[in-house]
Amino acid sequence: MTHPTAEPESDLDRRLRLAVLLVVAVALFAAALSIVDHAFIPPDDALRHAATAVADQSYEEVVLFDASIPAEDSTPGWHGILRAMHRAFGLDQFALVSFSVVFFFAVFTLTPLFLLRRPEAWAIVLLLAIVANPGWPVRLALGRPFLLSAAAVLVFVLAWERLLADPRSRSGLVLCFAAAALTTWIHSTWFLLLAAPMAAFVTGHRRAAASLLGAVVAGIVVGAILTLQPLTHLTYNVVHVWKTMGTTPGHLRVSELQPFTGDGAYVSGALILLVAWASLPELKAMSLRHVGVTTALAGWVLAFTASRFWSDIGLPALLALSALLVQRILEARLPSRAPARAVLVVAVAAALHFSITANHGRRWESSPLPRIAWFAESPEGADWLPGAGGIVYSPEIRVFYSMYLVWPDAPWRYVRGPEQGIMPREHLAVLHDFEERGTWDALQPWVDALRPEDRLIVDAAGRALPAYPGTQVQPLPHGLAVVRLEPGRR
Repeated sequence: MTHPTAEPESDLDRRLRLAVLLVVAVALFAAALSIVDHAFIPPDDALRHAATAVADQSYEEVVLFDASIPAEDSTPGWHGILRAMHRAFGLDQFALVSFSVVFFFAVFTLTPLFLLRRPEAWAIVLLLAIVANPGWPVRLALGRPFLLSAAAVLVFVLAWERLLADPRSRSGLVLCFAAAALTTWIHSTWFLLLAAPMAAFVTGHRRAAASLLGAVVAGIVVGAILTLQPLTHLTYNVVHVWKTMGTTPGHLRVSELQPFTGDGAYVSGALILLVAWASLPELKAMSLRHVGVTTALAGWVLAFTASRFWSDIGLPALLALSALLVQRILEARLPSRAPARAVLVVAVAAALHFSITANHGRRWESSPLPRIAWFAESPEGADWLPGAGGIVYSPEIRVFYSMYLVWPDAPWRYVRGPEQGIMPREHLAVLHDFEERGTWDALQPWVDALRPEDRLIVDAAGRALPAYPGTQVQPLPHGLAVVRLEPGRR
């Protein structure tokens, strides 16, 4: 394999590269601001992270945990950042959600721009990825730390050629170390960072692979130390994921932990890329024994057990590899100073911006909050909220996310939190029974456990309201219904 050695960059070429980077970065950052300007509220974890940052109570006072699961904070670094933003700038939980959306969107979409000689290569790849999957920008706007793990994979693949040329490359090692350290400190699933280094050994470039693995492992250790609870941080999340995967059948898990179907659009794109690789002379010099190839393939295969292996590992590796190939084509066929380059950059940046901000199906107006707005807006809404010391029983995970965001310091707890794996086993059995049968009587154990301060909240959209003896039912807008004991009972 030959490793391209780029000629020293002239001052003019450097300025042109920075100008291109700026144009694309502005287009992407403006797209992120446009998303939050629509008052977009993601449906899941970004809400609980923001609520945790402003809450005065511990997580154990919010969610019921199984006795075998320690009530630990799985993302102490990210919660620390959000708390700092809350205290320093007075951002409330809703502003923190918007900050999360912009921050992680920017981390994933902007990072490769700084690691490529031709930043427009990344813009072209991003645009093609969105055309192949128009719904993908919604995942990029979820405001969750998993995007940092995906960005770390981008860094590992883009830094690979530096390690191939010199396994002791200071810039390559620092990039990989920093990506691993920051991701481990901020995010919980640190073990996903090992996928690319392990896949690197399959390439046969053992010295480069060992350097990559060493930098990543060192970063993981330092990141864990930064949490101030390194052993807990490194062990808790492994146990947590193991229990979630072990206690919940595949079809009942959250969507990203369910098996995927192969993602035909991107597989087709990869095959086209392979044909180009074999046909274009400027690509033939780049060996197929590349960490981007092995990581993408490993992520794709493992995703048949849980789709997150593809979305967080395989796809980022494929996109980074594609950017490197597009960069080679641009360098061979479009001179840096050619006027056509300016036209291409402006056109791609504009198309990328509009493809992201396009409000298909009012996707950027999405919010789970209207479903619970009745509690705050209706005169009798407060009477239907849980009481002090109460428990919210609900098979709907978004009930937890939305209510916790609006009432982060409420004096009640939730039987279903962010993951099924942490639920007390008796409650998990009720949830699985309901998800399998879908009938109201499956929730009878929760109804039997109701106290005056407790509430059962279900999604009754398109079906008859639940009717349990000795209870009252209040329908809410958008299909939710609240069940409580009749006054005077228990």
